[in-house]
Amino acid sequence: MMRMMTLEELRARVDTNVEDVPLQVKLDDAIDFVEGYLNQSFDDDNPMPGRVKRIIAKYVNSELSFDGAEGIKSESLAGMSQTFESREERDNAFKSLLRATRLRKLRW
Repeated sequence: MMRMMTLEELRARVDTNVEDVPLQVKLDDAIDFVEGYLNQSFDDDNPMPGRVKRIIAKYVNSELSFDGAEGIKSESLAGMSQTFESREERDNAFKSLLRATRLRKLRW
């Protein structure tokens, strides 16, 4: 199954010097999170939109900042700042971003 976001594409979006293998694991985890929340998979027939790739890159970047410790983490990007106390709080913020894409498919 093609995931539609490569490690090279992630590296273009996230400034990091993390080695390929751990970064690929984080990319796979982020894609699983997004696809699970949206209830859909992205492949050749259903390509991943750029706005979803941006959210995945933000998720990976956030995951990199959480490595090693749980607690208050903050990030600033282009003059905007956000702070998360836990992964759960961070995940809820990403779910809100994903809801805004209107790509979530309901399953009956």
